[in-house]
Amino acid sequence: MSDLDSKLTNVLSANGNYDENQAEEQRRDLRGAFKAGGLRVERIAWAYLLLFTSAGAYCGVRLLLADNARDGVLFGIVLGAVLINQSVIKLWYWVMNVKISVLKELKLVRLALASGNTELAAGEESDVESFLLKPLAHGRGSNKFERRLRYLVLIALAIGGALLGSNHGRYKAQMAAMSAKELTEWHFDSSDTVQAVSRIKIDESSCLSAQLSLTLPYASGVLRSVRLNEQEATFESAGSGTYRVPIPGELMMEDIQLVAVWHFPFTALKQGEHGYRTVLKPLVPVKAYTLNVVIDDASGYELSPWLAKGKATPFSGTSKPPRQSLGSCGLGIIKKR
Repeated sequence: MSDLDSKLTNVLSANGNYDENQAEEQRRDLRGAFKAGGLRVERIAWAYLLLFTSAGAYCGVRLLLADNARDGVLFGIVLGAVLINQSVIKLWYWVMNVKISVLKELKLVRLALASGNTELAAGEESDVESFLLKPLAHGRGSNKFERRLRYLVLIALAIGGALLGSNHGRYKAQMAAMSAKELTEWHFDSSDTVQAVSRIKIDESSCLSAQLSLTLPYASGVLRSVRLNEQEATFESAGSGTYRVPIPGELMMEDIQLVAVWHFPFTALKQGEHGYRTVLKPLVPVKAYTLNVVIDDASGYELSPWLAKGKATPFSGTSKPPRQSLGSCGLGIIKKR
């Protein structure tokens, strides 16, 4: 038996010596205890709601950006589980608050009957009915600061989702409009970095935007220079491994020859059973992609015996529609014996 139940039993078993002061104190304790319980349930429900809303937004964006079946199925399943859990936590919140309200009613009714005053019970009965009409975000026991903070978090999530959706729309539009081919050559020397040169041909009228987004295959990569039709171009960083290149207006309706010089650490490559492997990610969405590798004698590495000496083409292929992720492949590079 809880402490509240013990006190309530003492009040009701007074054998005719009903103590109104003790009963009134018990009413205050009852209301305080149940209010605290309702506040705890509300905070738990909001914490889960914000958690699942954030997870749902993340999975939704990843589902939209998925460019292969595995990612699409994975994030689709997780998004479905998140939506189900949101419904479950809302149902749990409603059930727990009905339970708290009903238990409070029963204890207050027992006190009212002991005093012979039924008006108290009748007055308190509206608490259950009023709760049933209150939505989840009513904030039964929370203060104004908590409620405002929750709404601010929800607004921030909504704004973040809108921005991500807008960026996704621009990304899809660029992919649909882009008609490009890329030839990239990686040069392995004695340093710990891989020197890369990417030559991209963008067909006339394919570049409809005032700027072009270049995304290096590895976030640790660094873009060193960009040339547009033999002219040096400016660029700015837009995050790890991502850069924006302004496109002059006079080039938007012409064929564009873009040459990007960049590098990335050799440690970014994964070593597999038959040598090193790499992801196949062109700098822009392309319809054709070729990757060549060149190895210096002083690099400490060599091509596999079944590849041509000094230079090899680990990958060459096409994609329709244009894509910026083509999977992965082996480079045919091994350490010198």
